[in-house]
Amino acid sequence: MPRPLIVMPVGTSLLNNDGGTRTTGELNDFLAKQKAARNNPCVCTSLVPLVTSLWEGLMKGGALARELGFRRQVPRRGGPRDALPQELSYLALWANEKGFDKADVALLASDSQPGRFCACAIYQVLQQHREKPPWSCYCVYQPVTVSGLRVDKGPGDPNPYHAFRKEGIPNLVKHIQTHVRLRSPSQLIINISGGYKGAIPYTTLAAHLLAALDQDIEIAIHYLFEDTEHIIELPIYPIGLDFAAWHREWNLMQAAVRHPEYRPHLHHRVRAVLGEGENQREAWKVEGSVPHLLHQQYRAQRDKDPLQIYSDRVVTHFLPADGNSYQSRLLQLVHGPGTLIWYGDQVPMAAEHAARHHHHLLELAEILLTPLADACVDGQPFLNQAERFVLLAALLLHDCGHTVSALPLGNTGHLIPLFPSEVRDLHHFLAWYRLTQGDASNTIGWDPQAQLAEEVAWLCVYHRARMGWDTIEPDRGREYCPFLGISVPAPLKLMERRQKSGNDDFAQSIDFPKLVALLRIIDGLDIQSHRVGPKPSGEVMQRTLEGQAETARARVRSLLPAAEAVLSTMTCGSHWRSALGFLGSLRKWLDSGGKQPTLDARFWKIRDHLASIAAAEPFSSKGQAAALWTEVARAYDEFCVRHRQFIHFAKHSAVAAVSLLPADDFDPCSRWTFEVTLSPSPEYRTVLDCSAFAQPYRSEMGVSSTLREWIEAEIMAEASDAVLSYLSTASGRCVALGHRPKWDDSA
Repeated sequence: MPRPLIVMPVGTSLLNNDGGTRTTGELNDFLAKQKAARNNPCVCTSLVPLVTSLWEGLMKGGALARELGFRRQVPRRGGPRDALPQELSYLALWANEKGFDKADVALLASDSQPGRFCACAIYQVLQQHREKPPWSCYCVYQPVTVSGLRVDKGPGDPNPYHAFRKEGIPNLVKHIQTHVRLRSPSQLIINISGGYKGAIPYTTLAAHLLAALDQDIEIAIHYLFEDTEHIIELPIYPIGLDFAAWHREWNLMQAAVRHPEYRPHLHHRVRAVLGEGENQREAWKVEGSVPHLLHQQYRAQRDKDPLQIYSDRVVTHFLPADGNSYQSRLLQLVHGPGTLIWYGDQVPMAAEHAARHHHHLLELAEILLTPLADACVDGQPFLNQAERFVLLAALLLHDCGHTVSALPLGNTGHLIPLFPSEVRDLHHFLAWYRLTQGDASNTIGWDPQAQLAEEVAWLCVYHRARMGWDTIEPDRGREYCPFLGISVPAPLKLMERRQKSGNDDFAQSIDFPKLVALLRIIDGLDIQSHRVGPKPSGEVMQRTLEGQAETARARVRSLLPAAEAVLSTMTCGSHWRSALGFLGSLRKWLDSGGKQPTLDARFWKIRDHLASIAAAEPFSSKGQAAALWTEVARAYDEFCVRHRQFIHFAKHSAVAAVSLLPADDFDPCSRWTFEVTLSPSPEYRTVLDCSAFAQPYRSEMGVSSTLREWIEAEIMAEASDAVLSYLSTASGRCVALGHRPKWDDSA
């Protein structure tokens, strides 16, 4: 069982602390032996009598309480004070304060005769009396001498500064790291009360860097404050490497250690790094040096992307490694394919649907779920382990359908290439396809046969509010995905249908509608400008989409004459007449600026029918006619989907940040109320309530008349009354997201 490790650089207070002015002679024997040891050229010969006297005079019986009692008094100048060495006083006080069962103690001696003497004396006292409280809670290791950690001249070393700075400090840090590696402690405490004061800044800095490198270990810095009983715990702040500076200068740093010509071109903070090492050559390779710790941190950060770092945090937070495979499966997904889950997006997206989007979803999930997940409902946590796995997996995978470019036509072996808007509007169905079909799921290392894999796939289907709650809502004329051959009921009907079909194992361990509700709330909140990038890059994307739209429009014009000529010969069947009629509407739009044709239910019915003909009969006259019509329709679809991206871009650009926080009346036992706050982007702040500005976006805005109203409606649509009501019933609490989002116009 891991236990705390206390690392203590040992000072010489054992030889120098005389206890101040005493009115009694209780210390006479100890002080005499202390003086003899201090004045003895070979202090090691005085170790045994001093250890014996230390125990007899300062710690036997009530003497320990007497010495520590001086620390509890208001110190008086020249008055009596604790005569114990700082190291022993600290250990006694810390044991009394914490009352832990066991802790390891590592003593680090300075590279001097007095330093080694004091460390050995303290070790002997603790070893000889390890059965007696308060020392019985400590397991003390043999002292280790830190080579070079001295202030006196060594043999053949006229300059102690060189040894202290270049050898002693790195060795001190290295010994701390070695103890951590060998002991694997639950907590690392570095006591800086003893030892050389010049080493304290480096020890403190090393503690912060070690904390950044190994976040599984709790690290603290302790200091026994002067002659008092107070142990100051210095906080370990989340500080560390300036990654941008190191990454920016890394190539030049490697060259600078080879040739001084490069040094003037380095930033002055990086030049300081080079000055740490022996002869200024590859200082980051000197184990235990500060540059070495910084370089370790740089490599760790360089090899991880932000999504992976945050995914690790959220997955391990909500899914402990307790024997099931849930945590390892999600971590394998994050560390394996990672952002490649969304590689090959088939839709020209103005708003990013990959790493930035999913990173923010995890942030929102952490805020929403932290007070909810373990809340007790009928003696059970609100979210059991299976539900947490399914929800987190769906958060990461619900948009993976964006990469599917074609679907099989039944069992014919033929593929139906998808239009960009089909990928966009049907990506929830395509996610189901990618996660349930072996060939498609293998690309991301997802096992469709694994436990709860089917539940994850179906939750991805229902992440869109357009899938309804108790009834399906048609989405642009389609309430299903053609070519997949599956029937999809509303979320509340899915369990009933699956049970009727005899699939009693589906979602038996989870409340499926509850997960649908939580996923929709989280996904619907991510509406902010970080998904479209900064304004300059957004403007580049807009101009790119405009150029692509014009290219698609020109392609429609070039293909249209041939398509009209071929389809005019297909006179049999209503589908052919409807197809020719659509081409006529395109002609009017191009030639006379008429109304732009709508991709409605009638269009998609033609598209589905002709796509099947083109795939099944590629060499017949019907198949060729269908293929030509499909090419025209695809070019027009590409034009339309890019126009829709203009609107999509405006919606996300208008909001600079979204925050989700517990409301003032949040109560874990009765009210789960959260507030949504939106910070408008500066360039959109003045037009949020302008109906004229919103005019170009009316086709997507429904009943909203301004950009602000539209954004609010989009967010609240995901947190509908029916969704919140279901969560309230499932939790036994009132669940609310506020009547409407708040706006922080001062941000």
